[in-house]
Amino acid sequence: MTTEAAAMPIVTPPAANELPSTYAAHLASSYASTVSDAHKKEFGQYFTPAELGTFLASLSTTNGPTFRVLDPGFGTGVLACALVEHLVQASPSPTTLYLDAYELDAGVLPYAQATLAYLSEWLVARGIALHTQLHIQDFILATTEAGPLAFVPTAPLYDVVIANPPYFKLGKDDQRNTRLRADGGLEQPNIYAAFLVQAARRTRPGGELLFLIPRSFCSGPYFERFRAFLYQYLRLDQVHLFHARDQAFKKDAVLQENLLLKATRQDGARQHDYPLLITSSAGSHDLAKAERLPCTLHEVVDLGSHEQVLFLPTTPAERTLIDHFKGWRARLADFGIEVSTGPVVAFRTTEFLREQAAEGHVPLLWIDHVRRGHLPWPNARGRQQYLALAGGKKASLLPVRNYVLLRRFSAKGDKHRLIAAPFLTSEWGQYAAVGLENKLNYLYARQSELTDAQTVGLSALLNSQLYDAFFRIFSGNTQVSATEARALPMPELALIEEIGRQVLAQGQESAESIVNNVLQYDSQLV
Repeated sequence: MTTEAAAMPIVTPPAANELPSTYAAHLASSYASTVSDAHKKEFGQYFTPAELGTFLASLSTTNGPTFRVLDPGFGTGVLACALVEHLVQASPSPTTLYLDAYELDAGVLPYAQATLAYLSEWLVARGIALHTQLHIQDFILATTEAGPLAFVPTAPLYDVVIANPPYFKLGKDDQRNTRLRADGGLEQPNIYAAFLVQAARRTRPGGELLFLIPRSFCSGPYFERFRAFLYQYLRLDQVHLFHARDQAFKKDAVLQENLLLKATRQDGARQHDYPLLITSSAGSHDLAKAERLPCTLHEVVDLGSHEQVLFLPTTPAERTLIDHFKGWRARLADFGIEVSTGPVVAFRTTEFLREQAAEGHVPLLWIDHVRRGHLPWPNARGRQQYLALAGGKKASLLPVRNYVLLRRFSAKGDKHRLIAAPFLTSEWGQYAAVGLENKLNYLYARQSELTDAQTVGLSALLNSQLYDAFFRIFSGNTQVSATEARALPMPELALIEEIGRQVLAQGQESAESIVNNVLQYDSQLV
């Protein structure tokens, strides 16, 4: 445990008539200013802005005289206080509130204690008793046992859980995953997913979970177990998306696709279709003007698919787009096409790199060589664009074959997430081999070779507005992994080949209209 914040802090008292959540937010800013970025990263701790806390808390519909609340990542208590304020306002005659709070960072303890003391005073003034327990412990370790357990929530059963959990990867051998694995095979790839799973286990049937989490769980193989848990044990009531990924934690300059999730504990939830509301805003400043899109579970999740991706459309057009893609059951593997990452790691092959053409050297293609539909090589990039044949296996050269090159990353200013280009033997056959840098993915036939029509057709398809819009709905990442490329639904191979033939005949400038015409899709819906 870090000792960075061990010095006794000066905790300022609340202002007159200040809301507890506002006071907690002031304390959060005060504490955050005393610790380094490394400290924040160690604990995965980025405090929730007050406006987000208020909005997330407002999603709760729980009422009654008594409440049991859990905040498993308390911090200075912004979320818990916002929830308490909402419950008090929305309930007709609240009398008692139980709050369990967990926080691992011992440095935040004086601030958390100050918040809870003020929250208690604020509630007593309204005739409400507050019973709190503040645990300076790891939430997962504190609420799991070393032995095997069935999936049964353990007492106390909470009415509402509200959380902005930490975000960092969990290894298989992490003690928290060891516990979750013993508790029913519930290990998770990231701490935020583990928090949600464990919080759900401690929520009563019909109880609510309000979470601010990354969007990364919506797709990809790493979170398949988590998505399966989500659909089985929780009813997804509302998801709120931010169009600008730098807005949720603007103060900390965190570039992360986050979302707000409200769910209800309901075993066997996936056995029924139910309404799901998707709302969206640019950031936290326009939450009051959030756009609303009513959906159903079956509209946004194909429960019959292996991936069970959670699609999150924000407009009727995007919802229509999802329906269009659901009709395509094929994947690249069904066509005998594999996706791999470029094998050249530049810093490991420096001895074989050159900036100028020379005998015995072949092209080295980097991410900036891949433009939509073409490969401008060499360019004026000012870095090595040639790789020595003498490097052999060490240089990780590939044979010249038909490939589709796909960028793994999109730059901040790129209008498209998917950027692809055809690499054709007919255009590069004068070279004995080619180098592909590892910021590129490449598509190739596992046996034989892609035809020119297939290569050009796949490239045009991936570059289309249709696919770019779809990718944004199912993935919150600016990174395009080989796994995500493999999971993309595909139309019939004959249609892809027809697209390729027409693009070869008419030119790349016609690719967009050709894709829409062949697939019979109205481009105005994208």
